[in-house]
Amino acid sequence: MIRRLVPPPRPPRGGGGAGPTRRALLCGAALTVLAWGLPAPLAASAPASPPLFEPEDGQKLSYAIVRLGSRIGLHHFTFQRRDGRLVVESDLTISVSILSIQVYALNHKSREVWEDGRLVWFSGATNDDGTIHRAQSELRGDRLHVVTDGEVKDSPPLFVASLWRALPTDTRVAIDPIDGDPTSFSVAAGPDETVKVRGEPRRAQRWTWRGGINRDLWYDPSGLLVRVLIKGDDGSDVFYILQ
Repeated sequence: MIRRLVPPPRPPRGGGGAGPTRRALLCGAALTVLAWGLPAPLAASAPASPPLFEPEDGQKLSYAIVRLGSRIGLHHFTFQRRDGRLVVESDLTISVSILSIQVYALNHKSREVWEDGRLVWFSGATNDDGTIHRAQSELRGDRLHVVTDGEVKDSPPLFVASLWRALPTDTRVAIDPIDGDPTSFSVAAGPDETVKVRGEPRRAQRWTWRGGINRDLWYDPSGLLVRVLIKGDDGSDVFYILQ
């Protein structure tokens, strides 16, 4: 959901270059793969569109965000059904430290409101290591009124790329929830694979987003998001793991 989930953290001030560099902190993709393992593919054809996840009223989903074998954050989703609408609350926290000194932090909260499969409202607030984003989108008739950091835009109806909801393959633009900006990328279906979910193997289909937002996502047959892979700037792996 962010273009670069963990930007290269700054070395501690006053280190004079003696501490780990931003690139060094993000190195170790191979170690991450060994620690978590990549899903094993299964021989199966992929459908044109992913299944649509239908959360229950009051359902909660939590994902650990793991990098180089260590947890660096959590992402929580809470679902409520009100008067025929689905309300989704998202709470994301990331903190990266070197030698017990925090070098990067991200805090994000957002709300989505869906009705009849359409996004009718989105609002989000993000502190991306000191950079503040505030966004709001509202469906007005057949147009989406989008305000991002004070800039007003008019758009056709869009989805929001908030991970929990799989996107169809004809998606070309969706709202980036971190900054609220409509962002171009493509969606492609991959093979069925076996991933470990809560300690047990589970079949899930791999989907890829490529462009302004890059993600590999695994959804089980019910449409539940079970894993996400995001590449760091140097190719290191950041995983979302369903708790």
